[in-house]
Amino acid sequence: MDFMAFLQGSAYLALLLVVVSYLSYMIGLIRVLRRIDRLTWKAFVPILNYYASVRAVNAPRRWFFYALIPYVGAIYAGSVAVRLGAIFGKGITFSLFWLTFGSPVGMHIIARTPEEINKALLEKRLGILDIRRLRRELLRRRMQQRAKSET
Repeated sequence: MDFMAFLQGSAYLALLLVVVSYLSYMIGLIRVLRRIDRLTWKAFVPILNYYASVRAVNAPRRWFFYALIPYVGAIYAGSVAVRLGAIFGKGITFSLFWLTFGSPVGMHIIARTPEEINKALLEKRLGILDIRRLRRELLRRRMQQRAKSET
């Protein structure tokens, strides 16, 4: 009898954790979408919020549907996360972890970054696995910031 009560309490605790995580992700996504001047109401709808992040990084609409396919979807979701992180000046490792698995926390982190948003990268069309190009863009941007700070 005590074991069943324990299982029931654990299920309630897990449900509470899922709800709190989702609310945190939703609020973080709202803050991110505001910073890049996109519609924020889409963050409230469960499936539409991922579609909003796909469209926010200027990826094709079909990528949302590709992201729903098992195994293949991880590549597209990773590309969207890397691009979103690059727009806010974050690296690839940060983006792949904090904007996929740790997104309830990662969205708040990128929403609070003091750096300017890379508007040129935000306007460009996203290509699949453009990680090398993003890395070069980030390195060039960091070199420009260092040059500005030294002068």
